[in-house]
Amino acid sequence: MKPPSLFKRVFDFARAELERRARQSPFEDATSYARNDATNPDAHARQSDALATSVNELRGLEVVRTERAGVHLTWSISESEIERARALIDSEAVLCVRVVAFSPLRDDVLRQVQDRPGVEPRGECDAGMVDGRAIVSVGLRSGERFVSITHHTL
Repeated sequence: MKPPSLFKRVFDFARAELERRARQSPFEDATSYARNDATNPDAHARQSDALATSVNELRGLEVVRTERAGVHLTWSISESEIERARALIDSEAVLCVRVVAFSPLRDDVLRQVQDRPGVEPRGECDAGMVDGRAIVSVGLRSGERFVSITHHTL
């Protein structure tokens, strides 16, 4: 029997840590309410209102999978975090949401990168369909360079 690869062990550790942190999520009440009340057409609107209200209290990045395998992101980054990241990249870098999805192939791993540049320090968006494992980050991007400020592993 072959021992697990380093890549798999790192992913397993990251997933376990994120599951532990998810139990302490500030959005748990809003998302569970909408999930339990999915038959009500206003459930999504109430969930969005609750998330928008809580975005001012959030620090970092919150990722919620939707029923249709999509991903909803909510983030809040302070100016000091942006300035710290700016010291590592060009001064023209823009704030960007990045989703890096990984799909196993027979002899390799397929890596797909989706960027959404020009976002605000506080906000929310839908990242679309994300199948399998992915890393969602908010950071600064300049050309091909990206400096992550906060990230979440799915």
